[in-house]
Amino acid sequence: MIFAESFEKRFLEFADRNQLLSAPSVLVAFSGGADSTVLLHLLKRYESQYGYSVTALHVDHGIRGEEALRDAEFCQTFCRRHDIPFVLRKTDIPAIAEERGTGLEETARVERYRILHEYAQDSSIETIATAHNATDNLETLVFHLARGMSIHGAGGIHPRRNGIIRPLLPFSKDEILAYAKGENLPFVYDSTNDDVSFTRNFIRHNLLPALRQINPDVEAAALRFSEDARRSDGFLDSLALQYIDNTETQVLADLDDAILSRVLLIKYRSIANNEIGRNHIDTLVRLIRTQKHKRLSLPGKITAIVTPSEFHLTEKESHLDEDSCQITLTQGEDCIFLNRYRIRFVDSPENATFTLCKAGINGNLFVRTRNSGDTYVAGGMTRKIKKLLCDRKIPLDKRQSLPFLCDSLGVLAVLGLPVADRVNPDKYPHSQDLIYIQIQDT
Repeated sequence: MIFAESFEKRFLEFADRNQLLSAPSVLVAFSGGADSTVLLHLLKRYESQYGYSVTALHVDHGIRGEEALRDAEFCQTFCRRHDIPFVLRKTDIPAIAEERGTGLEETARVERYRILHEYAQDSSIETIATAHNATDNLETLVFHLARGMSIHGAGGIHPRRNGIIRPLLPFSKDEILAYAKGENLPFVYDSTNDDVSFTRNFIRHNLLPALRQINPDVEAAALRFSEDARRSDGFLDSLALQYIDNTETQVLADLDDAILSRVLLIKYRSIANNEIGRNHIDTLVRLIRTQKHKRLSLPGKITAIVTPSEFHLTEKESHLDEDSCQITLTQGEDCIFLNRYRIRFVDSPENATFTLCKAGINGNLFVRTRNSGDTYVAGGMTRKIKKLLCDRKIPLDKRQSLPFLCDSLGVLAVLGLPVADRVNPDKYPHSQDLIYIQIQDT
């Protein structure tokens, strides 16, 4: 009883401090697991005191068959017993993931939020509540760090952002389980939580126990770190916003890297519907520093235009995939591609990665990331480049950043593969007009 009272006191103090329970209605993402059950229980308990109304929404992802049906039935029964309006939504995550070419974990997360936002908007519900906790925040930090975390990513999970509140954020998973046990709250367990092929499960089962050996209170330490990072992130935003409408290349080039990167990120987000990677931002910073005429295709069909006097981001139709990056090659100038490869023209075949017959090139040479469905003709056959890379066991993460050497007609060469027939010097044995391209790791 003492633990439960202390738990609920912390819950309310955190909610009040972050103004989490001020909306007239709340839609709870209710999976039936311990976290969301505790969250729904607490929000219902203090419903009359704070004057809001609670609705629960459960998403059947179409992944776990009978177990998923069990979870949906549990959630419906729980809500009926506690007089909570209940909504069930079904979706086919495996089919959507296959169609989009994304992982199950990420696809489920995106679809779940889409469904929550859609229902909230249709029902005029102002706030969505999720059961993210301190352990989730620690997992998020480790995940972001492994993928290349910026200060923005170090902010972890926010208590309140974009209409979503997370009242359980101060509590570790163990504390939530202890509260559920003390209050005799039933809940279900998702068996996929044990599947360490999912990145977050791997982190949870293999990395977090090691971190707790170093610091048993590591979740609380991670929360403090995230809060400090969010403050620093906000301060950088305030500095960057002073330059958000500035288009003078020289003014932007004179900014500190941290501020310039933030300016570019904010400019991009103001016109694009998706996020941009660190590699793209680094490339933009380099182009602005050089102050030469350049065009760069960015995710979301956005084009960056750099001139000695001005810098602009514009929307345009593009033949590139959403996550593509494209840079034109210029004689006598090194190209740093995705911060991983240095690409340049060289004078002799001894130092060249690729030798191309100039007669077969149409238009300017450029490098880009791969597009879905990329093919080229090599060895007298039209070949799917994805299959060739798979056959050569090129890791997926490396495939995503490989520079594809192209001209206006398509792909000419890819690291690890033969050059296209139309530029292959072996097809033109008497031609002396050759181009030598060197690609090196940076």
